Amino acid sequence: MHITIDEAIIILSDWKSNETPLDVHVSSVGHGRNLQVTVIAIRGTVARLGGNEGETEIDLAGAIFNGDRRVSLNSIHGAYLVCEYGNGDFWSFYAPRPAGIEPRIPRAERRIR
Repeated sequence: MHITIDEAIIILSDWKSNETPLDVHVSSVGHGRNLQVTVIAIRGTVARLGGNEGETEIDLAGAIFNGDRRVSLNSIHGAYLVCEYGNGDFWSFYAPRPAGIEPRIPRAERRIR
C-alpha cells in the first residue's frame, strides 16, 4: 500500500528499535544485489544500515513508498518497505515473518529466496 515518507521512517525506526534483521534487495539500472542488514541509525531522511558487507546509507528524500507493518497472510515475509526513485532505482526491505504465523500460500507455491 502507498505510504508517506513519515510512515516509511516509522517502519525503519521500529526495525531499528527492535534490531530486526532485514533482507534487502537493491536495484540500480543494470545492477541488483541482495543484502542482510539491520537499521543502525536514522537522521532526518537518511537511514544508515549495517550488515555483512559493512555499512551503507539510503536517503529516503524523493522516493515513492509502498509498505506495511502488518503481516500479510499471503506472503512469506513480515512487514515490508519498498522505496522507488524517479531514476529507476529501488530498495526493497523485508522483515522476517513472526514465529507462529503461517502464510496461507501452499509451500509448493512459495518463492525460494
